[in-house]
Amino acid sequence: MTLRTTAFPLPPGPRGRSLFGQLREFRENPVEFLTRLARDYGDVAQFRLGRRRVVQLNDPELIHEVLVARHRSFHKTGVLTRAKPVLGNGLVTIDGDLHLKRRRLIQPAFNRQSIPHYIAHITTPAADVSGGWRPGQRVELADEMNRLTLRIILRALFDCDAVADDSHIEDALTTVLRHFNRLLIDPKWAALSKLPLPAARQYRNAQQLLDSFVRGLIQQRRAESQSHHDVLSILLQAHEGESGKIRLTDDEVRDEVMTLLTAGHETIATALTWTWHALSQHPEIESQMHQEVDSVLQGRKPTFDDLKNLRYTRMVLAESMRMYPPVWGITRLAMEDLQLGGYAIPKGTVVGMTQYVTHRDPRYFPNPEHFDPTRWARGDEAAGPKSGYFPFGGGPRLCIGEPFAWAEGIVVLATIAQAWRIRSVGTEAVRYEPMITLRPKNGIAAVVERREENFAARNKSRNHLVDAL
Repeated sequence: MTLRTTAFPLPPGPRGRSLFGQLREFRENPVEFLTRLARDYGDVAQFRLGRRRVVQLNDPELIHEVLVARHRSFHKTGVLTRAKPVLGNGLVTIDGDLHLKRRRLIQPAFNRQSIPHYIAHITTPAADVSGGWRPGQRVELADEMNRLTLRIILRALFDCDAVADDSHIEDALTTVLRHFNRLLIDPKWAALSKLPLPAARQYRNAQQLLDSFVRGLIQQRRAESQSHHDVLSILLQAHEGESGKIRLTDDEVRDEVMTLLTAGHETIATALTWTWHALSQHPEIESQMHQEVDSVLQGRKPTFDDLKNLRYTRMVLAESMRMYPPVWGITRLAMEDLQLGGYAIPKGTVVGMTQYVTHRDPRYFPNPEHFDPTRWARGDEAAGPKSGYFPFGGGPRLCIGEPFAWAEGIVVLATIAQAWRIRSVGTEAVRYEPMITLRPKNGIAAVVERREENFAARNKSRNHLVDAL
């Protein structure tokens, strides 16, 4: 007996207008399509992408069931297997027991006890970017934040500073990420990327450059006797297997490094880009954050101990990730027939949960289109229902780098905000480009303005110090 013949009906949803279902509408604007789907058909709604049935959830309790309570009934969707040519068998693409074992190996590098070791690796690149700007300079925020977070991840996670300014690595990674986006959206690209097309050749060259770079780091580190406190060292020293004697191969280490390189900097770069944009649109909130930063830091670089005192800055980042979640949607594959919210979910159904839709639902976040950091004044869990706010996912596949990402975001905001106001320019509303992350389409052009009052105060403080000496 199938689920459809039981008491549970299939979820409601639009009827397919063609053999491809709602594929065209979804590809044209997935964020708008999924928002409209939740509005028109409720918290459990289905649609078709070609032959594939997709069920979209917009109920925090059901989202919690899929991500946490019944996670064993769901696996990562097959769409991510298309990323294996780029990421190999890393944390993002593997599943089941292998994912659990590998996650346990890497976890020590990202637990809260490890964060203090990384703070200096965040503040130095952030201060370098801040120090390199000039008053009135026009910048492209997404590009600036991507360059910055790449430098940070190279320093903090791989203790690698010498290549942090190497534009070849940056350009190659940008090319590979562009290819990654194409793979996720269009399955035909996997075949097209093997043809002698200009874009395909550019991707293959970029992948080869990155692969050589990462393998070179692995070989260099294996040959060293020096101890490093970073992910690469943990991976090289880790053991798998029941006897604890099976080391990760160079290929396995390479896959995890590549995963962290690609996923570990674009997500927080996107979050920072949207945060600066939101602050630009709300100068009163920006001013309050500046007051906190000035009061806590007194003109010096942030330290780990400052994180607990930069509460409003954290609230600003939390609200930015509510309105503009970098990871804007998650999918899982139902591995058995089951029911959710009174509807039948047949085995093989793709179950989607969209942060962008849930985070803007007025039932969970009053006045959701208003940028209001104070809604987080009582902590992350107080602003909405459990699993109603999930910028880093949830359950066993909760982003392993979440503590690092929070620290990185707060420290970068505080470091740059000490000296600068950032003003978005342009009269047109910024549009979304939902790829791996919720990118701003065509970027966000901005002008940096020096905070003269804080700049003068810091100079005065330095002068007093010189006089005293």
